[in-house]
Amino acid sequence: MESELSPWLHPNKSVRLNAINQIEDRNILEKLTFEDSNVSVRMAAARKIRIIEARFSGSRPICPSEVKHIEDQNLLGKLALQDSDVSMRLAAAKKVVDPHILQQIVLHDKNDTVRFAVLDKITDSSILNKVVCEDKDVVIRSAVIAKIIDPSVLHKLACEDRDADIRYAAMEKITNQKILAKIAIRDVENKVRLKAIQQIHTPEVLGQVILRAPDWTVRRDALEKILDKNVIEIVAKQDPDDYIRQMALEKLQQLS
Repeated sequence: MESELSPWLHPNKSVRLNAINQIEDRNILEKLTFEDSNVSVRMAAARKIRIIEARFSGSRPICPSEVKHIEDQNLLGKLALQDSDVSMRLAAAKKVVDPHILQQIVLHDKNDTVRFAVLDKITDSSILNKVVCEDKDVVIRSAVIAKIIDPSVLHKLACEDRDADIRYAAMEKITNQKILAKIAIRDVENKVRLKAIQQIHTPEVLGQVILRAPDWTVRRDALEKILDKNVIEIVAKQDPDDYIRQMALEKLQQLS
């Protein structure tokens, strides 16, 4: 029986709806559009006809909701890269799988939401490095940092980036004690400096920070971690802050 061979004739509407995704025969689609007993099936068939027409004529789908039914990557790529409507580009970008097209989207689309939509599908480290260093949207850059593995890029971001949240996020992935000390001493943002101290574990580096950092809160946090009596004695005698000197004296008594 034809119904056994043709899913689009199946009595279950869900089977017919699924079959439409695979049908390319316009005659069958038109038959479903005008004759199927279910309105959802008729609408799906009509939508598929418009998609096929767009594919061959180069015209665009009518609305973003139709894009989710498109499987043709060439058409999706054209919509994602060239359509003037942000909603159309966004809908298409979510379905694009071609790495080259995805890279073009994340590097060149002017809309933050469209660029953000493809981040999870970008795997090329050179593209990720470019995005995290050059993109103008801090949310996008922050999301990309989790995927950055190049130490030199992380060091540059942590030490030089204009945005404190980016410096903070990059620093969380850094283990180089000298770089962390530089950040603890020089960064202009208190939360960044204090986070750097939390990640410093080498006694010699802690000693350098406590003797050189201009911020008393950084010296305080470094002093809490340090066990070198020689350094603590220097702090007790020479630190410009009364509170820090007193803290050092008390720590010397605890270590005695």
